[in-house]
Amino acid sequence: MIPARRLLGPVTRRSTYYQSDYTQGPALVRARRPFLVKNVLTGAAMVALTASIYTYTIKAVAQDDFEDVLIPDAPTQKPVTSGTGASTIATGPLVK
Repeated sequence: MIPARRLLGPVTRRSTYYQSDYTQGPALVRARRPFLVKNVLTGAAMVALTASIYTYTIKAVAQDDFEDVLIPDAPTQKPVTSGTGASTIATGPLVK
């Protein structure tokens, strides 16, 4: 059996934008710099839109007093019989 590592050949170190301590390298900072202002403005617009929709929804629901909604009466409950083992089925093929 031939190890897979030998079939793939030598491993070369990959180029990365991050340093060994996982912080951004200078090349990544330079690459992201032109997009920084656009990204911040887009993020702020998304947060503002979300906050305004949330605020509008809360204010619209708070104005409704729900007087037009009918609340049904509580259902009447049948008295619970203490367990004598009797079947409560009144009709059907299982009634004897």
